[in-house]
Amino acid sequence: MQIHRSRHERGFTVLPNTLLQDRRLSYTARGLLADLLSRPDGWREDGRHMADTSPHGRLTVAKALRELTAAGYYRAPPGRHFRQRKSRVRHPAAPSGSHPSGIR
Repeated sequence: MQIHRSRHERGFTVLPNTLLQDRRLSYTARGLLADLLSRPDGWREDGRHMADTSPHGRLTVAKALRELTAAGYYRAPPGRHFRQRKSRVRHPAAPSGSHPSGIR
């Protein structure tokens, strides 16, 4: 397979390879994380809206959010994935140890 890369000057997001290649996560969870990290700082969204505006249903989005939570990329109060409450998506700035999500 050949990969074609083009130059981007605006409207793109830079993500660490460790995040995109984290084999603990399904492709759905990685895609959701990439989407969340492409949003501006302070952006708010709830799981229901994410599911309703994607080709995946609520169960798939909820499962992806649980995967992201278990891997340390996403944090929300218990039972609050589908309510607009304080939640955080954490960007892996510097991996710590063998865990690729060295994030705050």
